[in-house]
Amino acid sequence: MQSTKAILKAFSVCAMLFLLICIIWEHGANAQPPSFQTDDEIRAERTSKRVPQKSELVGKTLWFVPNKLCPYRIGFLKSLQSLSDKLYPTSVISMKISAKTSGKHQYDNSEYYRVTFTDGSAGFIDASILEFKLSIYTADSIADENIDDARNDLFDIYQSGYLFPEKFFKEDPSKLKEKIALLDRTNGRRSERGGVKVGMSEEQVLASSWGKPSAINKTITSGIVSEQWVYPGYNYLYFSNGVLTVIQKSE
Repeated sequence: MQSTKAILKAFSVCAMLFLLICIIWEHGANAQPPSFQTDDEIRAERTSKRVPQKSELVGKTLWFVPNKLCPYRIGFLKSLQSLSDKLYPTSVISMKISAKTSGKHQYDNSEYYRVTFTDGSAGFIDASILEFKLSIYTADSIADENIDDARNDLFDIYQSGYLFPEKFFKEDPSKLKEKIALLDRTNGRRSERGGVKVGMSEEQVLASSWGKPSAINKTITSGIVSEQWVYPGYNYLYFSNGVLTVIQKSE
């Protein structure tokens, strides 16, 4: 009896092994041999992946402010055929972005802007470098609330300081300096008018050294008009029916 069970068990194992062998053999028979891409197919695939994205900068005129003492200078390629032949401007220069293109070398996955300088010569700048080094400020965008950030961005753009990085601007940087100087003069005159004190009217506050707020939050309840005037640096003035009641200064 035991020998019969052993024979049946062995037979079951053999049947399972036979079935497994059949499955493996069938899979191998239907398997396709590995395919290999040709060099032309590889180049075509890489080219399709390097199609440059459209950019709002194309057609725009930018200004570049160089710094000869900067340890990592920004260079403009004279041709995409040579990644070592570069032009390094020594003074503020304007350029027009005419196109966005891909690198020409097989293993160059970078994108470039083609620029035309005021003297008619052309060059190429790595798109990622230009976009990273492009200032967000224009003369119209500079105001009291962001003047310090804009000043830091400019960092006296005509000073050849070692730590001053090279940068791109959306308009002539001298216009930004003029706007900052104008705000400095205005703030200087405003500081001579004196500060604020509780009990002042809105007109008196506007004529004071605090001047116009960057934002006003208004609340009306039971015939009482409450206003919060917001100033740069987390400073606030609170009015009740047009009269200054609270002065909150950040320390």
